[in-house]
Amino acid sequence: YWEIWNEPDIDTSKPGFHRSKSPMWTGTEEEYFRLFEITANHLNKCFPHLKIGGPALCSNLEWADRFLAYTSKRGIEFDFFSYHRYFSKMEKAIRTTNRVKALLDKYGYSNAEMILNEWNYISNWTGEFVHSIEVIKSYKGAAYTAAVMSNFQDSPVHMMMYYDARPCGMNGLFHTDTLEPLKGYYAIKSFSDLYDLGKAAEVTASENIYGIAATNGSESAILLTHFNDDDSTPEETVRVEIKDIPRERPLRAEFYLLDNDHDMKLVREETFNSGEFAAYLD
Repeated sequence: YWEIWNEPDIDTSKPGFHRSKSPMWTGTEEEYFRLFEITANHLNKCFPHLKIGGPALCSNLEWADRFLAYTSKRGIEFDFFSYHRYFSKMEKAIRTTNRVKALLDKYGYSNAEMILNEWNYISNWTGEFVHSIEVIKSYKGAAYTAAVMSNFQDSPVHMMMYYDARPCGMNGLFHTDTLEPLKGYYAIKSFSDLYDLGKAAEVTASENIYGIAATNGSESAILLTHFNDDDSTPEETVRVEIKDIPRERPLRAEFYLLDNDHDMKLVREETFNSGEFAAYLD
């Protein structure tokens, strides 16, 4: 994958914007479109086995509309469309993704991969930025990370890249001095454990409860998380329905907990007969 530039849609002319803080693209919009055309066409011609794309959109969907209108009119081919999204409310992330997909369909790029190659929790970039960094490194940030990965499994997105695992303020996975795992590490690790099982299972749950499940036929795992940016607690009764998990035999279940006091620690073990387990899952 070769991505042409990064966040060229940032408007450096906005009042209060300091170009020195985030220069990104300092030419005109039309100049970037031309750069993309020349670069994409040349790379596609010389290296047809590579995947070429961009533009690593920051946030401006009106800009994206104009960009795709240009590439479509000029017959420019690309393999993927990349964009970034920082948010604190799940519905905003899904709405943006659906709008990006609609634009790609509109301009004849339905087969292009959608790559969300920057995402993390941000309440806003001004008055609540410090608070956002604190959330990223907290248990709430881990719940957010797990919720996003769960929520996007059935979206049009092909790949997602958490930002960031470098030693920086937005790293919610490792302590940047000691390299000790933070809470967010365990959300990523749990997702990896599900992936290793091989086959996804369908999960539906109550509002603000997000779940993903997987099985290899003999072992199964379910990752459930609660996330709501207003920090409200879920209702006493939470309903979760899981399909495609084997239930026909007694099962030994282990419960692992990630919260302020537990780092995905085993907190309970129980054996269910087939009827009990099916009722428990439902």
